[in-house]
Amino acid sequence: MANVESALYILSPFDTLFERIGVVMGWLVEGTIDLATLDRALASVVRKWPMLAGRLEMHDLEGKQKLYRVRIPLSAAPQDYARYTLTSSNSPHPLSKYTPLPIPLASDSLPHELLKHPKAPTLTTEWITGRLPLLHWHVTWFDRYDDSGKKRPFSCIGVTFPHALFDGLGIARVVHAVEAELLGREWEPPSIELEPGVNKNLLESTLDRAADEQSAKTGQTHSSSEYHATGLVTTWWVLMYFLWAIWQEKWHGGRRRLLLIPAKALGKLEDKTRAAAAEGQGDKPENRRVQLTRGDILAAFVFKNTFCDGYLPPESVVSASRNPGDVSRTLCRYKTLFPTPRMQVANTVVAAGYLDDGTMVMDVYFVKRRLELLERAILKLVEEAEC
Repeated sequence: MANVESALYILSPFDTLFERIGVVMGWLVEGTIDLATLDRALASVVRKWPMLAGRLEMHDLEGKQKLYRVRIPLSAAPQDYARYTLTSSNSPHPLSKYTPLPIPLASDSLPHELLKHPKAPTLTTEWITGRLPLLHWHVTWFDRYDDSGKKRPFSCIGVTFPHALFDGLGIARVVHAVEAELLGREWEPPSIELEPGVNKNLLESTLDRAADEQSAKTGQTHSSSEYHATGLVTTWWVLMYFLWAIWQEKWHGGRRRLLLIPAKALGKLEDKTRAAAAEGQGDKPENRRVQLTRGDILAAFVFKNTFCDGYLPPESVVSASRNPGDVSRTLCRYKTLFPTPRMQVANTVVAAGYLDDGTMVMDVYFVKRRLELLERAILKLVEEAEC
């Protein structure tokens, strides 16, 4: 890469908040994923979106702050330069060893070993020191569901990436680009014009422009030293937070689960909640003066049923239409975080998105007692919707 012309794209200080986290996200699909078809789609996406072929680096900012940057090849790279990684494996066990079908309302996530290669990185430092591709894709094939001998193929497809570079919407854009290639649809890569050498971060450019406009109006200027990406209360507070998280996990039995809310039950919950809110304000639901988003309603439902004995982006990627081979439908989506230190944060809920039948998928981590309360509440919600 020494003689390859490169662009350096600087990440913002906000990205360092997630520097210690690697993520693997994956999907369980019915059918057999064709590796060659998937490989062609990935190659096309990376060719149209050059930043995905870059390498993550660390650099010092005036000797005061460490920031990440992406080195992106602009000219022809050596033949041994990997723009992404694609691996595969055959599961020695049937799918029924890991999950029943149909997937129940509450279930455990699939083991991350099914979604990533054992040598795929999980720490940002591994991407940097190993000069590894940003995206590591892995396919696991199941030739049958159970031990009955009847063939019923399933596949898992996973992608491992550094959280310092991709957030949820960022990786969703990548997945939808791959989806478009598989389906033969047109798609637009991000409109970032890269030049040889250092390229300024778009977020910082936008903030600088806003600050200049504000200064022009007020006549006041601010130095960069007055701005901080984030701040923590005290070292003692951080230590107590870590101890609390460990206590929740070990003593109270913290556990990750995947929860499903069918479309019919979710619709009834929304109608009932909006009607109750309107009545409380002396309004009629049809007037829609009480505005409650689906995110508001889900948050209230979770709080009510776990602690009493917003908006969900349409870009979420639970069910993506992909057809790399004999694939009929997506059964579910899974995600595993690899934080450093390896510690789960209790009482977290991620509204992951929707399956193709409108079922909402929630990825949650609660202590045992609260998890049981929430699972019972969802079961009751579904039973009431079927009445």
